[in-house]
Amino acid sequence: MPLLEVKNLRLGYGDKVVLNDISFTLYRGEVKVVMGPSGCGKTSLLRCLNLLVKPTGGQIFLNGQEITAPNTHERAVRRQIGFVFQQFGLFRHLDALHNVMLAPVKLLKLSRKEAQERARHELSRVDMLEHAEKYPAQLSGGQQQRIAIARALAMDPKLILFDEPTSALDPELSREISIIINRLFLDDVSMLCVTHDAHFAKYVCDKIIFLDQGNILAEQQPEQLYAQQEDERIRRFFRMAREGGS
Repeated sequence: MPLLEVKNLRLGYGDKVVLNDISFTLYRGEVKVVMGPSGCGKTSLLRCLNLLVKPTGGQIFLNGQEITAPNTHERAVRRQIGFVFQQFGLFRHLDALHNVMLAPVKLLKLSRKEAQERARHELSRVDMLEHAEKYPAQLSGGQQQRIAIARALAMDPKLILFDEPTSALDPELSREISIIINRLFLDDVSMLCVTHDAHFAKYVCDKIIFLDQGNILAEQQPEQLYAQQEDERIRRFFRMAREGGS
């Protein structure tokens, strides 16, 4: 049974179609990347999956349970789906340790001792334990991103969603985040990641879902998709990606 199953998902605002009959699956321990040109619906898809935006049609199943059904407890769903935001979203007035502790205390009702032990464990997984007492302003962008990942892991989610995890980082820091995500993959963490970075995608994922104008044009392994010659929109996207990285 898929961990995540999306069936004919639609999202629109008036006459504007954002997502059009999106369907795909993600199995436990799998990593998939969503790519496509700006404005194609990538971030909207993530926000639908985490119920931050209500779809206008279709169904989403998490571990076999429909989370788009009426009367779904949205907060309960979000506890099962971690979300790592593009701009990190750390609390500036809290150090790294307390940023990671906060949700387990407030949402999971762990004791402060339990939450601290969990936070220290997750900080260690992303090589940030030695920076536990530092505040976000004292950390590099890559370090802040790792704290954000540790914070998502601390909720022990079934699935983690990443929205452009390397967009604010230079190439060296992007490689560091790639290494962390690969380490999580080896730990059997299930992940869906939106990115524009073809090099990053090739390094971290099993398959790429390619979106354009709210439609899935392809779902293939990176090597197959990069060699795609049939669809001009896909060819143009990766040609521009290569030129931008040269």
